Amino acid sequence: MNKKWFIAAGLCIVIGAAGMVAYGAPWSQQVMKETTAINKKWTFTRGQLQKLKVDSSDDVSILFAPGSGDQGTIRISGEVQTKVADQIHNAQIENGKLTIQSEPAPSLSFLSITPDVDQTITVEMPSGETLTDLQIDAHSGNVKLQDASVQNTSITATSGTAEITNLQSTHLIANLTSGNFTASQLAADMELKLTSGDVTIRDYSGNGLISLTSGETNITQRAVANLEVNADSGDVKIKQAPDFKGVYNVHSDSGSIDTPESVPGSVNVIKAETTSGDINISK
Repeated sequence: MNKKWFIAAGLCIVIGAAGMVAYGAPWSQQVMKETTAINKKWTFTRGQLQKLKVDSSDDVSILFAPGSGDQGTIRISGEVQTKVADQIHNAQIENGKLTIQSEPAPSLSFLSITPDVDQTITVEMPSGETLTDLQIDAHSGNVKLQDASVQNTSITATSGTAEITNLQSTHLIANLTSGNFTASQLAADMELKLTSGDVTIRDYSGNGLISLTSGETNITQRAVANLEVNADSGDVKIKQAPDFKGVYNVHSDSGSIDTPESVPGSVNVIKAETTSGDINISK
């Protein structure tokens, strides 16, 4: 008798699951409906904003536009989950810092579905001013950063790519768990850690320390600087700055090595180490 009940219960579960797939589970339909358009603007005066933090679980593009006069603005537009709309609208600049949070608070839900939404954040600083700190925490989603001039930049991505175009920063710290890191016209002393994904950097100026667990590395230097790449698994390809004359410190446990001849006594060093992968450094 008990066996028959178990069989009947199993059939009910299978039929119910099939029905939800066919017609849409009520909670998934509800989640998919819970998005709303966002268009919020913050206005500030010279010296009022030094730090900006973006905490997001969506795709986000952060664009910097040239400022003029003594007033600056930050605007977010696009679509967000309805449950985070109020926290964005209520955000204020306090003690020189603005936090834009589109990451919802943790909650327990059964087979919840997060809708695919994206936002654009446009930053216009007062004329002649730059942010002291820009912090981007992307929990699940891609990040684009364009035309930024910031003293200190931090990017953390759990799952998603980071794409940077024309960044001028004194320091850049980036930590990606799963996703590619792509940059062009990047000028910053950089520390980059990547667990799984490829690194592609074009027109790079600055001292760089790059660590990868698994992925390919392709870097083109624009200006002479020190560069260090450590990769557990993956090829390393570096095109040095045209006037680079320095020392090459390279090692691969399993892979080929091709570099120009070192210039003894130079203060500039390109260092590359791989456990498994080829190393190619060219002029």
